[in-house]
Amino acid sequence: MKKVLLFLVCLAVSALGAAELVVAERGRPAVYSVVMPDDADGFTKEMAELVSEAVFRTAGVRLPVVKESALKPGSPGVFVGQVKKLGNIPSLKHNEHRIEVRGRDIFLYGFEKRYGKNDSRFGKGQGSWIAAAEFLRKFCGAEMLFPGKRFEGLSVKPAARVAVPEHYKFARAPNLEFNIGRFHGLCYDTFNGHYRAPWFKEYGGHSYVRAVPVKKYYKEHPEYFALIKGKRHNGVYNHLCISNPTVQKLIKENVAENLREGYDMVQLSQTDGFRPCECENCAKLFGVKEFSEKLWILHRRIASELCPEFPGKFICMSSYGPTRVLPRTFKEFPPNVRIDLAPWTFDSMKIWKEYKVPGDFVCYDYTFGSYNEMGLTPKRPLSFITAHARNLRRDTRVHGIYRSGWGDMFGFEAPFYYVWNSLLRDPKLDPKALVRDFCTRLYGSAAPEMEKLVFLMNSRMEKFDLARPGDFNDPALLEGRGAENPAQIRLLLGRWTPETMKEIAKLLDAAEKKLPKTEAIKFFWPVVRRDFEYFLLTMRVLHAREALRNKPSEAGFRELVAASDARNRFIGAIPVGKNGKPLMIGEMFSFAGLEKRLIIANGRLRGELLFPFTGSVALLKESGVAACGRVLRTGGAPQQLIGFTPATNEEPEVWKHPLEVSAKWDEKALAVTVRVPKGYPADMEQNKNQIFVRTFLGVGGKRYRFQGNRDYCVGQLRSAVCGVKGAQGDEYEGPKIKSSCRNRAADARTLVMTIPWADIGLTPAKGMKIDFNVYAQYGKNRIRCIWEYNPFQRNWRNPYDRVGTLILE
Repeated sequence: MKKVLLFLVCLAVSALGAAELVVAERGRPAVYSVVMPDDADGFTKEMAELVSEAVFRTAGVRLPVVKESALKPGSPGVFVGQVKKLGNIPSLKHNEHRIEVRGRDIFLYGFEKRYGKNDSRFGKGQGSWIAAAEFLRKFCGAEMLFPGKRFEGLSVKPAARVAVPEHYKFARAPNLEFNIGRFHGLCYDTFNGHYRAPWFKEYGGHSYVRAVPVKKYYKEHPEYFALIKGKRHNGVYNHLCISNPTVQKLIKENVAENLREGYDMVQLSQTDGFRPCECENCAKLFGVKEFSEKLWILHRRIASELCPEFPGKFICMSSYGPTRVLPRTFKEFPPNVRIDLAPWTFDSMKIWKEYKVPGDFVCYDYTFGSYNEMGLTPKRPLSFITAHARNLRRDTRVHGIYRSGWGDMFGFEAPFYYVWNSLLRDPKLDPKALVRDFCTRLYGSAAPEMEKLVFLMNSRMEKFDLARPGDFNDPALLEGRGAENPAQIRLLLGRWTPETMKEIAKLLDAAEKKLPKTEAIKFFWPVVRRDFEYFLLTMRVLHAREALRNKPSEAGFRELVAASDARNRFIGAIPVGKNGKPLMIGEMFSFAGLEKRLIIANGRLRGELLFPFTGSVALLKESGVAACGRVLRTGGAPQQLIGFTPATNEEPEVWKHPLEVSAKWDEKALAVTVRVPKGYPADMEQNKNQIFVRTFLGVGGKRYRFQGNRDYCVGQLRSAVCGVKGAQGDEYEGPKIKSSCRNRAADARTLVMTIPWADIGLTPAKGMKIDFNVYAQYGKNRIRCIWEYNPFQRNWRNPYDRVGTLILE
């Protein structure tokens, strides 16, 4: 078992009315100074200035900040950091921090050992800074609510004075030694337990990239890299040939070099998105078939070989990707092994209970992050956050956390972050009381409205959480078919109904009228408004999409495009830096620091949404074409096609040389004409770049596809329906219809497809309605267009699967 790290408590207050040191008293001049070492770095200076600021906000007295050598003899001080006056400092655990009163002086200090060579900001322990934050929390009621440019997020509880008991002592080594991820500023991170781990040499989870870099080795030694489909891999992810003895040596040496440099723990982990080498030697490696086992055996062997040289040091192996499958050929690791669980789950310790892991565990945390199904909308309800934080603290063998993608949208998630941070510090706290505390501290007179807003959001997330998807009112599910809406869309629609979004907007407006005029509000409220506006616009698009899904119509399609265009214009106005990513606001990342393409998509990986979130709809809106729920009448005016996928609609050629479709009929056949009315690309005059057409006709539940160019025409019956029995899109793989259908071309820019009614078993009649669609492509670059657009595309297989209506007149 891991030794309990939480130790020592407040001492020296033995009776009511015990003597106190008055650090500051309202209406009286400053007696104390905040003192820092003469060689204090920028972060230590910032924490010293934070102490002065917090005392001032609490009791109205500004304590001067001075270096140790400048303190007047006999003057008392609040000392921040390892000052000389402390004398000999005992051995301290990772990020251990202490508060000690000696006479009239108060010392805030802790673990400050420096590691590595180059990182001056994060290269040393944060114990002294944590001690300062703990002092302010205990004696000024301080918290840091959000990352500002400086101290905008600082909240205190005003009082007549700041006083500390005589002989007071406090010491603590965090249960979680580190909690690393995005840096949100020294003050916010220190207050909220986001402690860095300078003793841990890690590469964001993947050491192979640094051990055997492509740029350094590929040119002369391609054999070091994985053989994939007959070619040695040279991509940025460094997929390696792990059976190569030199590769094994380089991986081991990378670990050894870092240990020799003085790190206490070093990462050893395979490449992200691991792809196995297909060479003969890798297939035979270690006499096992599974690459998960090959990786475990290799990593365990490296740890065993390095153990004698580096006693007391740890090698941190990832249980991630292939190595989430636990080892089967052994159940005991060397004494220098620690396992990085990616992800950690509530039952991780049960899964590993039969394995001997002397160094215990660290873990990746995926509670927040725009890669989740929620994308850039609110993520987790209080029940999930509470259980997650408490279970992390329950698992005392977990020594540290890597927060993956944490801190995407402070505007509406800051209260939930506050709960998570606070519960990791003290699992006994009440999450709802923490929400109220946050709202009272930040929003003051507007706290009731903001509390109501937070709890409204929470209630919707509780009802529709990932663990309880519920009935999302998708008829396809009830009919036994695959869901037309992907999982993340069903989740968002379940959570955020139009009525809920109206109530959210109403509460925001009500709160805004009552906001206090504080520096915190001046800084943070624009972030709140911006993030909620994004949220409101996103759901407006999804609601328009759902209305169109339930009742396809041209008017509904126009509404969807207009909503998407308004959202895109909002995103387009977000200020960006030279890297094309949104500028930070203070120390807050804007929209997870994602490029605008992913902001439009509402996130990445599982969070990414499809049309109309996959690019610009400006050209589509400008065209005025409403390509959903369409009706074409024979003998009527031709109708324009649009790009058949979201990306195609961004191609200017679709609109520069638009295709049009019209139709005529007689008792023998239907004639469908596709032409380019506004000029045409010169390359269309070449036979190889002529128009190619697919016409889809639906009769009595059956659907047919006829396709060809001016040289041929063939027909087939639909053999599989999208969403039925796992089909990812409609398929036409049955035998070809024996048909006399034919195509002809009056010129290079026109194709007429004539389909006999007998081919589809239909006797035509005036007024008859037929399911209908047309896909066409033309030109050297194969410009692809469609008449009835599918706004619910999920992959490349189903852009053609919707139909409009053809009326015989």
